[in-house]
This record gives sequence, structure tokens and C-alpha cells, in this order.
Amino acid sequence: MNITITICTFRRSHIATTLQSLEAMERPEGCTVSIVVIANDDTPSAQARVDGTAAAMSLPVRYVHQPGANISIARNAGLDAATTEWVAFLDDDEVASVDWLSALMQTAQTLDAQLVFGPLRAEVDQPDSLRGQLATRLYSRPGPSSDSVLDAPYGSGNS
Repeated sequence: MNITITICTFRRSHIATTLQSLEAMERPEGCTVSIVVIANDDTPSAQARVDGTAAAMSLPVRYVHQPGANISIARNAGLDAATTEWVAFLDDDEVASVDWLSALMQTAQTLDAQLVFGPLRAEVDQPDSLRGQLATRLYSRPGPSSDSVLDAPYGSGNS
């Protein structure tokens, strides 16, 4: 099984940390994993940072420049660049947990699902401030209490 992880980025230096978290994660057994980073800036502003980080990684990383500050265009470019059976989405300000991809793939196999998502815990500067508390509630998605097929829409923040 082959999986492409797509990451849309727009002028964020955090992309290096995001990529490093993917390098550190466990790979699902029997899966080949690759990464596509899509920069949706007018200029390929993230290319040097992505290429520099990718040089120290064992996972293959491909950089795609898709001009235009529009997340939908960038995500579609990621889908176009993926040539695998599975595509996983991660944002450039996120850090993947060590078991993130393995847990998603295990859930997909267990439930025979074509689409899966997992919990999301926002980490913000100054989490005890009013702004931090509101951002944490808005952008966190604790998820259902167990793996299951959902019969109603479920999401938060930008999901």
C-alpha cells in the first residue's frame, strides 16, 4: 500500500518542524510513504526550507509550487501530485504524533473505510489566556470516544 502525505504551506517557517515530525513517525507496516509539499505563495518562498529539511530525511519529499493564496487550489494540486492509493492531509502548522499515520491506516482497515480522520489537539502560545482558550476550543477536535463509522457530519475549525 502506498500513501502520499500532502502538506499545503504559505509562508510558514514551521513547515520544517512539520516535515521533521513526519520523519520521526512510525510508518504503517507494509506501506510506502511519500510527502508532497504544496506552496501556494506567488513565489516559491518555501522551496529552500523544504529542500534543506528534506535533504536530511529518509522519506521522499516533492515540492510543488502552486501560485495563488487559496487553500482549495493548493489541496487540489496535492491531489493531482499524488499517485498513490491513499492520501493524507496535514497542515504546515501541525506536528504529526509518532503513531498518527499508523492509527489512521489501522482505522481505515478495521472499518473498511475509504476516508478517516483523527483527533486534533491545538497547541497555542499562552494557553491560559482568553484568546488561547478560545483558539484551543475552536481548533481542537477531540473525536468520538471510539473508532466508528459516523452517521452525521463531524468537524471543527477548518475541517
